[in-house]
Amino acid sequence: MSALTPAQMLAEIRKGAWQPVYLITGKEKFFQDQIIRALDKKLFPDPGAKSLNRIILQGTEAGLPDIAGAAMSYPMLSDHKLVLVKDFHKVSVSDMDVFLKYLENPQPATVLVLIADGKGAVVSSIASKVVKVDCKPITDWKIQEWIVARIKERQRTFSPDAVAAFSDYVGTDLLMIENELDKLINFKPEGEIGLDDVLAATGMSREYNVFALQDALAQRNLSASLKIATELLNHGENINMLLVILFGFFRKLSLYAALKASGGTHSFTKELGVREFQLKKMNAALRTFNARQLQTVLRNIQEADWKSKSSGEKPRTLMQTLCYGICKA
Repeated sequence: MSALTPAQMLAEIRKGAWQPVYLITGKEKFFQDQIIRALDKKLFPDPGAKSLNRIILQGTEAGLPDIAGAAMSYPMLSDHKLVLVKDFHKVSVSDMDVFLKYLENPQPATVLVLIADGKGAVVSSIASKVVKVDCKPITDWKIQEWIVARIKERQRTFSPDAVAAFSDYVGTDLLMIENELDKLINFKPEGEIGLDDVLAATGMSREYNVFALQDALAQRNLSASLKIATELLNHGENINMLLVILFGFFRKLSLYAALKASGGTHSFTKELGVREFQLKKMNAALRTFNARQLQTVLRNIQEADWKSKSSGEKPRTLMQTLCYGICKA
């Protein structure tokens, strides 16, 4: 059977051309929730029908005959029925013949969605007989591309520096990205979203923000980095959020250094998931830090993060020590 991406499955659902059985795998809950919401909306235009015809089974409790029985029964006061099986990978493989017979001749009024967050014998047994949808997390270097696509769906655009700052600020949590995009659009209902809009919507200062700190550290500017770090903490910024963003930047810088050292032909912007203006800044930083120094920086950030959670040291002291350690690495 075929394999679909979450986007392809959502397109099928919107067209009303869904399949009778789907096997959804992968760890990204955001895509799973998107798919289920889309099915609810399309299958049950009448909310009352949903309560009668939407069945949720747990793989830890239901057997294959239970699943087949729920899927075979006819919908009540509706044209469709939705059967969701969570933790399908935990279902026992006993009575597999009953379930395989259902897969050969599924109930046309039912959409059966099998959600498996892990591998198991039951998943292997039916994987080739159903449509598979892999909800795998988006990799760090593709997150900007995904954000641009999501904002485009809302008929809006980002300036390059705005999407770079936004992606660094929110990280890779897709649900957080969605929520922050909604806030950003409410903040600026029309026109292109620029860097100033991102800074204002997130409450960051134009002069004192984590990206200014990042730039100062990349230039080994100790006095500027100390001043910015102090201002950020004085204005209530969480040290762990600052450390996460700094670690992401220097880890990407370390990867860039490794790619350049490996030789060969590379599309650095694509492989690193950055824009041209970011690559220029990274090139400047690599004139300041070598590969060994970057590894030292990453260890320093990890140590600061550990101490912030366990040692009781004040955030200001930790950030001052970190800034000194990075600028003098």
